[in-house]
Order: sequence, then C-alpha cells, then structure tokens
Amino acid sequence: MPFPPAERVIYTQNPIELVTCRLDFPPILKIDSDVPHMFQELIRAEFPIYDEIHNATMSLDISAPLLGIPISQLSGLGAAKNHVFTSEDDNWKVELSRSSVALVTRDYGRWEIFEAKLCKLLQGLSDIYKPSYYTRVGLRYIDLFKRSKLGLSAFEWKDLIEEPFCGILASDISKHAKMVDTIFDIHLNDSIGTATIATKTRNDASNEECFTLDIDFWDAPRVETDEAIAKLRLFNKHSTNLMQFAIKSKLHDAMEPKKP
Repeated sequence: MPFPPAERVIYTQNPIELVTCRLDFPPILKIDSDVPHMFQELIRAEFPIYDEIHNATMSLDISAPLLGIPISQLSGLGAAKNHVFTSEDDNWKVELSRSSVALVTRDYGRWEIFEAKLCKLLQGLSDIYKPSYYTRVGLRYIDLFKRSKLGLSAFEWKDLIEEPFCGILASDISKHAKMVDTIFDIHLNDSIGTATIATKTRNDASNEECFTLDIDFWDAPRVETDEAIAKLRLFNKHSTNLMQFAIKSKLHDAMEPKKP
C-alpha cells in the first residue's frame, strides 16, 4: 500500500467540505422514459424535494460540485435527464440518471451514517432497475483547511501540509505563488483502484487563502453490484491513511482528533 496505516479518528474541527459517492452503470433507458416514482417512494422520507435537470445545463464549477461528478469527468456531459432528490435542509442529495447514481453531502460526520444511506439507495436501485454491473465506483472527499479557524494563522502551508501535496508552497518562492492547482493519480494496487488527488489554494468569502485536498477514490471498468459496498469501505479506510499521510502533526492536532 502506498500510504501507511493510520488510526481512524473523527475531527472535532471537521475539514470535510463535501463527500460524493457516484456509481456508473451501463445506460438503463427506463430511467429516462419513466418517472422514477417507485425509487422516490423508497427515499422520499429522507429526500422529500425533487427536481429534474439536464446535464447540458449543469455548472461544472468544482467549488460547488453537488452533482456527483468525478474529477476525471468534468467535460463531455450529454443532455440526459437527471432526477435530483434533496433533503429538507439541503445538505444531502441523491442524483439518478440513466447511467449513474450519486449520494452527495455537505454534512458528513462519520462513515457509518453515510454508508447506511448509501446501502438503502443501492438496494432500491437494484430492486427497481437491476443494473447489470458498475462501470465505475467512486468515493470522493473534499477537505478545506482554513488556518484562522484552527488558530494556525501564523503558519505557512508548508508547516501544515506534507511536501508531496504542498508542492511549490513548500519551496523558497512559496510567497510568490498564487492559486496553486495540481492533480495526480496514485495507484493503490491492482485489486483496489486509484486515488486521483487534486490540491488547490483558493480564497474564501472573507478573502482568506484556504487549502483544498480533493481525493477521488475510484475503480473501473467493471465492479459487480454485490461487490460495490465492500469496495467503497476499502476506499473509506484508505481515505484515513491518505489524509493523515498528507497533513503534518500540527494541523492534525489543531483539528482536535478523537476516537470514533
């Protein structure tokens, strides 16, 4: 494994901005041709708000990615229908199209809660639409680090983020670097998949420079439907290892880790 095992923790100062799980499958035209009323009934208690949109009208702004779109697929979208089901507080979304289903949240607390919602979602998909297999399984975490929130305003990013992920910000010319944006793939191994990692600096609403660690774990081209949850659990486990490998102890401690 490329990243050493790390003890699982939950951060009191949670840096997670967004979590997306998206599963692609061979197109099922029934999803386009019929109103998905049976699917809605299975999830309506948790996702009562419904909307129908088309991919061609979607924004591809990665700063607001409530679309379940993998990093590697931010272009070339068609005009298929997308059925979007949203929680009352707008923090959770389900997106169903003829070739994918996604669960997205801005309120991620722990994996067990996310997995429970996901299992219900995939069971409904299987019962109603019976996808043959998945062509891509992805679990994406976007972490946003804001120094002032953590009492770390006096520190540079190179003091908080490990050099491979910090890039040019770890160099002597870091003060002259603006809007740093990198992307690279790490192969976990042949049986697990790949982590596509994007690092980026961006200013928030208060014009403070923040650091984003965007990790998309995925596997393709074929994952059997009964193997998907096990695959996603592995991705979640690797997310702990990768996250703690990418940050330094000063940042780790400032986020107030505690045992689950």
